[in-house]
Amino acid sequence: MINYLQKAEEHFKAGVLLYMNGYYNDAISRLYYSFRSIAIHIVGKPSKGKWKHSALMRKAVMEIDLTP
Repeated sequence: MINYLQKAEEHFKAGVLLYMNGYYNDAISRLYYSFRSIAIHIVGKPSKGKWKHSALMRKAVMEIDLTP
């Protein structure tokens, strides 16, 4: 079973290292996948197949309570 929170942390750390070494485009890619893994951790796996970007982001935003 995939631990998406752990995967997100790995992507984040790689993104920071890439950024610090001047690989900005690659850093952005890793940081995007970090956020994607966090979103999947929050909302869970899709009912079938893989999440499409727009559907995952919509579902994640609906799940996250941003009230102070």
